[in-house]
Amino acid sequence: MKTRTRLIIYAVLLLALASGHGLAQQPSPSEDLNMMPEQVTTLLKQHWTFLRDATDAFLKQIEKRGEFETSQEFADRVDREKQAYNARITAHIKESKLDKRLFGVLLKASLVSYNADAHIYAVACPTVVVLPYDIPTLVCEVPPNAYVGLADTIQGGYRTSQLFLKLTPNFSWKASRDVASSAKADEASIFFKIRFKLDISQTNFTDKAIIRILPRDVSLVNQAKRLQYWRHNL
Repeated sequence: MKTRTRLIIYAVLLLALASGHGLAQQPSPSEDLNMMPEQVTTLLKQHWTFLRDATDAFLKQIEKRGEFETSQEFADRVDREKQAYNARITAHIKESKLDKRLFGVLLKASLVSYNADAHIYAVACPTVVVLPYDIPTLVCEVPPNAYVGLADTIQGGYRTSQLFLKLTPNFSWKASRDVASSAKADEASIFFKIRFKLDISQTNFTDKAIIRILPRDVSLVNQAKRLQYWRHNL
């Protein structure tokens, strides 16, 4: 009887360990790690539109003092409106789980040429993420970092913003000949991946709202084989 009990306990422990190991291989449900550029554009547009409308409504409420309103009454009203504005944004953040989610965008990489003597692969990344353009009351920002940039441009006569990888002009990937050759065979599956947080909180609002794209790391990956060749924390 004791032997049978020990066997049951042992089996349960093995099952628990196996289950835990399986879960460890999966991304957290709070993470969206494999989005394509178009999906990120849609994501940003949704939150940009919400923040634009909320900010415009807030600024309209406080744009001028009422004719029969004292300076102190006006200041108090502005404070109340700002609190309501921030409460609305906080509710949106919680509802969208932006405070918990980590996003990942895949940018198609191009394997340009391999230097067999130096074991260096020149890798380009012409892919960009199109973002909503800046307006006087709302802008997108990316903190200064080594690899991820944000710039305004004109496409088809329309002004837009683009998130891009800062390569000059190519990335130098240190790779053995075998690894490089294998990657070339899988080139259709080779991507740069940028993981980032999205911060739309406006605690220190002055005259415009800011959407902050906060890169966490950038990596070079083989999506087909789930390999990570290189990674840099930002």
